[in-house]
Order: sequence, then structure tokens, then C-alpha cells
Amino acid sequence: MSDDSTTVSSEYQQREDIVASLLGDSSSRLVAHNAQQAKVLLETGEEIALLTCDEELALPELKAQLASLVEQKKSGTLLIAAVAGGDDRRKREVRRLLRKSAPSIQFSRQFGFYLVGGEGQLQRITGRQAPALERAVRSTGEQNRLDEEGIQTRLAQGHDQYQTDQRRSDALAQRKPWVTWSIAATCVLLFALEQLWSSGAFSALLWRMGANSASELRDGEVWRLFSSAFLHGGAGHLLANLVALAVFGPILERVLGAKRYVLLYGLAALGGSLASAFVGNVPLSVGSSGAIWGLMTAGLVMSLVPRGLLPSSSLALKRHQVALPLIVNVVYSFQPGIDLYAHFGGGIAGFIL
Repeated sequence: MSDDSTTVSSEYQQREDIVASLLGDSSSRLVAHNAQQAKVLLETGEEIALLTCDEELALPELKAQLASLVEQKKSGTLLIAAVAGGDDRRKREVRRLLRKSAPSIQFSRQFGFYLVGGEGQLQRITGRQAPALERAVRSTGEQNRLDEEGIQTRLAQGHDQYQTDQRRSDALAQRKPWVTWSIAATCVLLFALEQLWSSGAFSALLWRMGANSASELRDGEVWRLFSSAFLHGGAGHLLANLVALAVFGPILERVLGAKRYVLLYGLAALGGSLASAFVGNVPLSVGSSGAIWGLMTAGLVMSLVPRGLLPSSSLALKRHQVALPLIVNVVYSFQPGIDLYAHFGGGIAGFIL
């Protein structure tokens, strides 16, 4: 379709203004572009699909486009914005199709559905928030639209890398994190046994079940270095570690593979236990925090120096996901009753590994 304003619809022109706003950030990539839709990939890993919903687009065709977008998105975040002018009846029909196209349950795939009116108003229909899209709609007109040559140049720059990232993301998403689930199940099972067997002397019970102890290690009970990493001192302690494990474990297991992931988790737990017993001289210690810290620092290194292991389109998001919990945990580690030596020992081991 030509960019001549006499031959294109107002919806197409409005869509191109939004595309220009999104591409004003040099880190954003144009990965698809035709008369019906344009796709822009942001540095955060969010993908934005802008659909031209002019009067010539039949509703069944729009429905098919929406279904295809949702079906093809196997992982990551997709924000779908329908640029629709026309009367209120037409907008209601487009709004209804957007709402019906949203998956009823969203786990690994996160979607957001938006309607852009002819007056430049952005309405969220359902799904996740889209600050970048909201900013782009507000700032339309501040950037010059791309001409045909500019479109082809930006497509050439973005398309090949996008396809590579998609293949890598799809491959990672299909790997099931069995080891992470098994670790979580083991921790829950042992905590249930702690509650079942506890009769008031909880510390003594933890010691009998394998809590870390410097004196016992010196007597040869080296198995405590690992058994202590599956025990927890309370429901809050267990829940905090399970949440952290759910955040960091699956992606690392998918990227590293089960064997290397087990090695990382085990040696980080070992590093935390050794630091707790022989540096901190903590008399009795339990928890998977050392191993979790190893996952966090390993994830941080991988996001900073990915070496092709992670899709480049999601690196900024991964760095944010790793850095924020790590900062929070550093502060938390200095609270009373927290074994900071286990945290930092496991973190150092994970960083080195």
C-alpha cells in the first residue's frame, strides 16, 4: 500500500504515526509491516502488533487475524492494538472481538488488548498494562513516518534477529523444568514431615533431619551440607524460597539443561552451607537460600554476558527481573535471624559457576 495520503485510510495513517513513535527509541525493532498490521519489538521484549481496522476490513477477517496472533505467540508478551475509526457501532464490534480473542487463562503467555479510536484515544480492553504503547499514542506526530525505503531498512535490521529470537524462545519454552518442580516438591514434603514430627523442640527436630552444623561437619557428617538446603524453619521461610525458585529456576533449567542446572544448584547450596558453617560459624542453619542465591547471581551473569544463551530481545527484561530481587535480598540478608553467610556463599558460587 502506498503512503500517499490520498490513497490510504485514516486508520492506516494513524497506525503509521504510532509505529513512528515506537521506533523513535533506537532500540526498538520493526519486525513485520504490511497494509493490515505492523509489529514492533521493544527492548524490554514486549511485542506490539498494530492492526489497521478500517471500513474495508471485514470482521471475520479481523477475528482470524487476532486468532492467528494469539496462536502463534508461544512465549513472551504480546500487546495487540486495533486502530479503528468509523462510527460507535463499528468500534463496539471491534472491542467485542478483542475481548473474545483474549485467552481466559494466561500463564507463560501474557497478552494485552487495546482499541485505538480515530480521535487518538487508547482504551485497554483486557489483559496487561502497556505503558510504552500509551506513551506512543500520546506522542503521535512527534516523529516523522517512515517512507517505503525507511520501512524496508528497519525491517531488514529487525526481521532476521527477531526470527532467531523467536526460535530460541520457542525452543526454551518447550523444555519442562522437571528438576525445579522436583526440588520444590521435596522442600514441601520435608516441611510437611517437619510439622508432622514436631513436638515442641523444633530446633532439635531440624538437627535430627539434617540441619547444617559446623560441629557435626567436623565430626564427618558432610551430608548435612546438602540436606540442610531442603529444610526450612517456618512456612514464611519456605514460601519465600519457593517464590524465588519459581522466578529463577525454570528459565535457568531451560537454558542450561537439567544436568548443568543440578550442578549449579548443588554447588551453590554447597557454597552457602560451607560459608555458613566455617565463615559465619552459625550453630544451626537450614534453608535453600544459598542455592537460590546461586541461581540469582548466575542469572545476573547470564543476562549481562548472554553469549547467545538468551534471546537478545528479552535481555533488558531479564536484567530487570534478576537485579531487583537480588537488591531486595541483599537488604533482607542483614535482618536479624537471617543467615547472610549462606546467602553470600551461595551467591559467590553461582556467580563463579
